[in-house]
Amino acid sequence: MVLANKYVDDVLIGAPFEITEDLIKTFNIHHVVQSNMYEQEVLNSAIEVMKADPYAVPKAKGIFETIEVDNYITAETIS
Repeated sequence: MVLANKYVDDVLIGAPFEITEDLIKTFNIHHVVQSNMYEQEVLNSAIEVMKADPYAVPKAKGIFETIEVDNYITAETIS
């Protein structure tokens, strides 16, 4: 669905959880976007396991952005 948006050039399917400098350079990434609906507990668990923020590199480069989403659809909301 994201690929259907005319403002999106490409979507990296199966992207690794940690966004590295190499990944940014290889795929010429200009924006890393996360919705505000992202499960904070999932991110906190990942940081605890990895001992690092998986978005540290894009945040340091100033290409990380959180977008505000009012609602979203899940399997639970439509069943």
